[in-house]
Amino acid sequence: MTDRDLKKLSRAELLELLIKLSEENEALSLERDDLKKRLEDKTLRFQDAGSIAEAALRVNGIFEDAQRAAEQYLENVKHMNGVAQAEADTLIARAQEKCDEMIVQAKKTADAQWAGLQSRLDAYCQAHDGLKEQLGNMYTGQK
Repeated sequence: MTDRDLKKLSRAELLELLIKLSEENEALSLERDDLKKRLEDKTLRFQDAGSIAEAALRVNGIFEDAQRAAEQYLENVKHMNGVAQAEADTLIARAQEKCDEMIVQAKKTADAQWAGLQSRLDAYCQAHDGLKEQLGNMYTGQK
């Protein structure tokens, strides 16, 4: 409406128009507030979505770090197992060598003692002729 049209209206019509415009203004204000609220909600949702995406990336990063740590731990365990196995193999080889040496030495000692015993028995038997014959019969099972 133009100024000229407004001047032609009566006081009652102007009041009616003013009330109508006030009601329309109030309705538009309510609509504006509602739209603002909806916009804020959408903004928050987008921020939340961004936060969730960020959190997901962080969680993925944590899982990747945990995976790398687990792999490193397994590699370390395998390495330490290899070192321990090598040490065990070395100790076993040394123990086997020592055992072999002890067996050879024990055989030498036993052979030497047996030879000494044999020579003493031979000397004893020569000193006692009849005893050798009795001992020989004893070994063959005769009386």
